[in-house]
Amino acid sequence: MKRASPFVTVIALALGLVSTGASLGADPANLSQLNWIFDGAVSSSARVGDTLYVGGAFNAVAPSANALPALYALSETTGAVVPSTFPAIDGTVSVFEPDGAGGYFVGGDFQTVAAMSQPYLAHVLANGSLDAIFRPVVNGAVRSIATVGSLVYLVGDFTTIGGVADAYIGAVSIGDGANAGWRPNRQALQPVALLAVNGRVVVRGSEQLPMQRSGVVVAYDADTAAQVWLTYVASGSPQTPKSTRAMLLAGTRLIVAHDATTTNGGLSSLAPDTGVVDASWNPRVSPTTLAVLGSTLYLGGSFTSVAGQPRQNLAAIEVESTTLLPWNPGSLTPIIRIAATTSGSVYVSGLFDTIASQPRHRLAQIDAAGVVTAWVADARPDNVFALRQGPAGTVLLATSLTAFGNVSRNRAAAFDLTTGALLAWEPSPALVADVKSVFAGEGRVFLGHLGYTSVVDAASGTVLYSPQGAIPLHAEGEWVYMALGVFPPGQPVSVVRATMAGTQVDPSWQPAIFVPQRVVADSTTLYFAGSGELAAIDKTTGKVRWRNSTANVRQLAISGDTLYTDGGLFALTTFDARTGTQIGTRYAPGGFSAMTVADGRIMVNAGGGGLTSLAGRLSALTLDGIPTTWNPGASPTLIGGPPESFLVSGNVLIAGGIFGKRPPQGFQGLGAFPLDGAKAPSNLRARPRGGVTELTWDAPVASPTGYVVEAGLASGQTAGTLPLGNATSFSIAVPAGSYYVRVRTTGAASGAEEVTNEILVTGGCTVAPAPPTNLASAVNGTALSFSWTAPDALVNSYTLSAGSAPGLNDIATVPLAGELTSIAGLVPPGTYFVRLTAANACGASGPSGEVAVTVGAPDPLPAAPTNVTATVTGSTVTLAWTPPSGVVTGYVVEGGTGVGLANIGAVRVGAVTSLAIPGAPPGVYVLRVRALTSAGSGAPSADVVARVP
Repeated sequence: MKRASPFVTVIALALGLVSTGASLGADPANLSQLNWIFDGAVSSSARVGDTLYVGGAFNAVAPSANALPALYALSETTGAVVPSTFPAIDGTVSVFEPDGAGGYFVGGDFQTVAAMSQPYLAHVLANGSLDAIFRPVVNGAVRSIATVGSLVYLVGDFTTIGGVADAYIGAVSIGDGANAGWRPNRQALQPVALLAVNGRVVVRGSEQLPMQRSGVVVAYDADTAAQVWLTYVASGSPQTPKSTRAMLLAGTRLIVAHDATTTNGGLSSLAPDTGVVDASWNPRVSPTTLAVLGSTLYLGGSFTSVAGQPRQNLAAIEVESTTLLPWNPGSLTPIIRIAATTSGSVYVSGLFDTIASQPRHRLAQIDAAGVVTAWVADARPDNVFALRQGPAGTVLLATSLTAFGNVSRNRAAAFDLTTGALLAWEPSPALVADVKSVFAGEGRVFLGHLGYTSVVDAASGTVLYSPQGAIPLHAEGEWVYMALGVFPPGQPVSVVRATMAGTQVDPSWQPAIFVPQRVVADSTTLYFAGSGELAAIDKTTGKVRWRNSTANVRQLAISGDTLYTDGGLFALTTFDARTGTQIGTRYAPGGFSAMTVADGRIMVNAGGGGLTSLAGRLSALTLDGIPTTWNPGASPTLIGGPPESFLVSGNVLIAGGIFGKRPPQGFQGLGAFPLDGAKAPSNLRARPRGGVTELTWDAPVASPTGYVVEAGLASGQTAGTLPLGNATSFSIAVPAGSYYVRVRTTGAASGAEEVTNEILVTGGCTVAPAPPTNLASAVNGTALSFSWTAPDALVNSYTLSAGSAPGLNDIATVPLAGELTSIAGLVPPGTYFVRLTAANACGASGPSGEVAVTVGAPDPLPAAPTNVTATVTGSTVTLAWTPPSGVVTGYVVEGGTGVGLANIGAVRVGAVTSLAIPGAPPGVYVLRVRALTSAGSGAPSADVVARVP
């Protein structure tokens, strides 16, 4: 058995404890009221101040107060919503069948009706109340309903009725909903829908025999459930399966739409009493939805001809003769539902925004001549699940959540987060493609489409320009990071950054690495995921810090020094953000469609095949992957698109997507969910500080009784612990080896303690440290002080060298402790040239940048130059800068291979404000400028990067 390291068994030898807790910021109180209903999905959002910008696939929005129930009526004359007595239903309605007394039997995938528990099947009375006597108990969604006499016949996803096994088909009493004991021998039939015909129950579906996958229609006796007849309308095989698509009774004909066959297309006429197919009846078309009015049969679906004549997705034939009628509205988009009413109107639904060149969203009215009328629905449904004539000049719809009183917004909108109000902001000219991603800052909003970006003024909505082949990936400060390429069909070829306020691309920032699908960031680094890889890119230089080519990542999030990734199939995997080393893996089947870290939790939307208890809903995991009880009530949810569909703002999670359930929180497109206050410490990170390693984390909102540090030799293992009280950091000399470290709260009920992200801590050194950076000096009389930035590595000691000329050590060589980052003391008047090196057991660094200082000089040390720029022309690098105030006698230009480094060298120039450096070899150079006075060289300017090709 391997012995535990002293780090985990004697962890109490920590050198110091410091408290540095932090909490989440506050947000406007009304943010949680930001519930708007969109007529399409919201894919992304970005916040600037108190304004929230969103983009997606929508064309209109409405306040959630205007939400309509799952069933509602529209006036056939005006398209206005007709006040109805349909109750609230908390899910999807697939079918509603009249009860003959003004009410309806309703089936679908729901749990409550009128706020009362009544899953999957209910009876709504004519006055809109729930029938308290009809209380069927089915254990799955109901997809089709028919009534004959005293029974209600069902087809759906259920396997029991009233606790008795009845798989996919059965019947209940029309009075109380009890299991009627009607059990047809369905054998291999997979039923899809049923119809009451002449005292029989006719069922369409597919026959799932081992060597046959055929579309069939079966008639059963309504009383005895005995099979009367069975007809194959489309014979298939395991390689070419066939099924049925729609069915209705048209006069004396039972019309069945099915997958196409070689003999009669995809539409057949059967004799209702015998099931015999009329071979002479053959309109040669394959529709997916049917409606009949008198002698006219209306066809909808995805087809281009009927009986050899051109028709685009919509057509009408005479029932008996199959003569093609001139009714020809045309539709570029497949038709999903069609209904005809006694007014002579035909209603069609599909995923269209225009039909016959007329703007209509998902629903249109067509007259008897085949003309799309001026009728426009005030409600804008996203999906129509059922459509039929209603009472007194109305048409009834069962839809995904929608609303009336919509305000037009073309794929992008903005909201005031202090009031929740929709702003007048809208891109102009109008966007012509769905928005996939949104980033904002510096007065610009970047809307990413498929293959190009719309850059929009954040105040006016004016589209300023639209770079082709550019997709935004991340925005921060003055920069927007973008993928460049040709979309489609080519692949993106590079990643660049451009100024937020304009079109200027930074020529020095070129990581020359794969184009990511996901990007997250910390203060210094961008983390890329995509193409089966994971990589860390320096924000300033564009250099690749590390690359992991074995990572399968669909989603990406970060907490402290830990990257959380979702590989999409079975794993929630963590990586060390500093090195790319894999830390651990947790089984997570199905993966997540969105993921971020907030409130000390991993906020996810679990896929349908995900963690069993989370499947299909917005959830929170602890930072070690354990599901929590947080449930915002929007279940199930479907949140798609990039990780930007999750935006954390203070103590609120703003989520974009489609939310299918109704009360208590019914909305589509955008929702704001209050977080319950971080219960877990988070953002655990480790940084060398001299000869020790400092671990620091953020405290939760509610301070715990205390913390305990856990460490082990494998991920998730605990081989040693250290109680810390309420401190939020500690330092320790870590022995050689690698250790898996977490911080857990104490004082909660057993099993309820929460934990930070897990990190890898490596003891001892692996390489010599980099040079210290940002060396600066200050003079006050004969008092001289120096400060610097420690390298991000273990440092056991520093050596300060001073000389009488640049590069010399002839005045002093002073050893310093590794934990120091500044020194001060009294020195004799004179001029000193000073530099610093760092060392550990693996070796010593090169020197830092050199500062010159004159003690006793009449002038003060100068401030740093500003506005430093670097341009590259061929092999010539030209620097320019703005001088600091006061008298400047010259400048020192430093160059290095990384941020803050001067390991390439330094050159002194006169009192100029630019410098051309010809003949630079190919490479990436990090440059800065120091000003000179008689007192010496001042603080360094900000770094700039020059890339010589």
